[in-house]
Amino acid sequence: FNLMKRREGEDWETVFENPKEKDLNNKAAEIIGLSYEQFRQVIVLPQGQFEKFLTSGSDEKEKILTSIFGEESWQRIAEYFYEETEERKNRLKAAKDGIRKSLDEEGCSTIEELEKLAAGKTDELAALEEAFKKEDPDSVIKKQQELLILSERFENLKKRKLAAEKARTESDEAEKRAVSSGIALSAHLEREAETEEKKALLISYGNKRSDYESMDTAEKDLDIKKKQTNAALSEEKKAKDRYERCQAAIEKMHSEYSVLRSEHAELLGRYLAGITGVLAGQLKEGEPCPVCGSTTHPHKAQETDDQVTKEAVDNKKQAADEKYKELQDQTVLCDRAKKDYDEKREASGRASAETAAAEARLESLRKNLVPDISSLAGLDKEMQVLRDAVSAYAEAKEKLEKACRNAQEEAAAAKASTLSAVKELEEITEELKDLEEPDAEKLRQLIDAAVAAKSAYDEKRGHIKAEIERLSGKAVRLREESSGLEEDILEAEEDFAFAKKLRGDTGTGLQRYVLGILFSQVIASANKMLELVHGGRYRLYRSDDKVQGSNKRGLELKVYDRNSSDSEGRFVSTLSGGEKFLASLALSIGMSAIAQKSGIRIEALFIDEGFGSLDEESIEDAMSILNSIREAHGMVGIISHVQLLQEQIPVKLIVEEDGRGSHIIRSLG
Repeated sequence: FNLMKRREGEDWETVFENPKEKDLNNKAAEIIGLSYEQFRQVIVLPQGQFEKFLTSGSDEKEKILTSIFGEESWQRIAEYFYEETEERKNRLKAAKDGIRKSLDEEGCSTIEELEKLAAGKTDELAALEEAFKKEDPDSVIKKQQELLILSERFENLKKRKLAAEKARTESDEAEKRAVSSGIALSAHLEREAETEEKKALLISYGNKRSDYESMDTAEKDLDIKKKQTNAALSEEKKAKDRYERCQAAIEKMHSEYSVLRSEHAELLGRYLAGITGVLAGQLKEGEPCPVCGSTTHPHKAQETDDQVTKEAVDNKKQAADEKYKELQDQTVLCDRAKKDYDEKREASGRASAETAAAEARLESLRKNLVPDISSLAGLDKEMQVLRDAVSAYAEAKEKLEKACRNAQEEAAAAKASTLSAVKELEEITEELKDLEEPDAEKLRQLIDAAVAAKSAYDEKRGHIKAEIERLSGKAVRLREESSGLEEDILEAEEDFAFAKKLRGDTGTGLQRYVLGILFSQVIASANKMLELVHGGRYRLYRSDDKVQGSNKRGLELKVYDRNSSDSEGRFVSTLSGGEKFLASLALSIGMSAIAQKSGIRIEALFIDEGFGSLDEESIEDAMSILNSIREAHGMVGIISHVQLLQEQIPVKLIVEEDGRGSHIIRSLG
């Protein structure tokens, strides 16, 4: 089923489709604004539960009053203020801890010490720069590099001598290779005539190739025809086997069908003979026969011992019908098999004739072949041998001609290179003849040492400058972060302590304070009702006593008894049963009155029993209270067995029970 609700002035709309019990309970709590237990205590006063709200503890009263009057916002305000002040306090404390940790990282306890540490790094940088200026490694590097260039020129002279000797050797070898390649080329050209004969034979074989291709095609065609003939003969045999199996199956099914049909006829006869005996056994003298209408039955048929049921007859007929259907289906299959067998036999005959014709064509082509070459593959092999020989000769000729040209060119180039190398050697020797060769290894060591010193200086200088910038920047940042921080922390701690009070951590919080004011209004309204009870003897008032085991206060409830000498009042739990009933009734009425002023609409109050504990005077007082509520706010319902109440209630719903069950009767007066 679906849960529906009606929009104001509109059609019905679906709230839930096939709702679960939990969904319905949650929706009811949302509409009413109360939980199930709170609804029972405040709106519906069931039997035995009149005093539950009256005597409930402060925490339970706080929950009920909060849900009724919707004063959760005060607690949310207190919680928000608490969270905001706690976050601010923790944030400021973390900032202070961060400053301390940052100073500890540098081994300092104050920002002033950090600033002194940065100043010391500045003095260290100035001393380093002065020492580097005196050593001047750049001048050392420049002087040694100039000497190293001279050393490289002497090294180049040695290389030139070796290169000139090598060029002379390579020139001689190149000349020898040029002569040798010329001799090899001349020897190869002597085979030119033999190669031309092979070219002519290759052309002749090429002209014969079409005859071999025709024969090759004929052989392949013959092979295909033979395979087709074998396949056709195989298909013919398979078709014949299928046809013969179909014929055997028909004969078997026909025999089985004849047996089933005979068995059905025999069972039908026995069934008809037996059923007349059954009908005769049901005839009575003086009653008409359902067949002939006679009231006398002188010759009744007798029941047989082997009675056959109609079900057995029907089952046998069904079996015979099914077998007949199988026989018909098999006959159709057999006709198809016969037709297929005839077609396959004709196809195998055609294939055999085509194979014989292909064999005749192949024999005619074989008479036109080259002697000693019987196939296209053999002809192609011989032609490939000739082509390979011609191609090998041409490739070798081209390679030898190229090698001869390259050898001649290399010999000429080697001779020119030798002359150039000798000339360069003579020029360098003349240029360095009056100079002394420096020690290149020692020069490189001096340069490396100067470069290392310069690199170490740059690295150390960069490190010190980075430390100065880091320490100076940290000192400036920490001074900015610490400015006014202690005053902010003190203010945040004071705000946090106040927030804990508002939330109720140390006693009565903001929400309970507001609820206390509303509860006082509820009590004031209840006391107006209590003025109608026992001549105004009792009066409720809110106590500020602390709850046992808690610092919270403000929602405890006491009663003042005018006939008691106790000026302090007493807790409501000390009232008698009837007194508790009247006090809780008045309190609930006061609750509903204040709730309606807060925007909650309560149209009916239902009371389930509880009047049995009251004397006649108390019942009169209770009715006075309920009548005043009914006139001011709406319907009041009472569930009771007390006769005095039944006499005073103007409209009654009476439950009566009879033999058909319970039903309700509406009664007036």
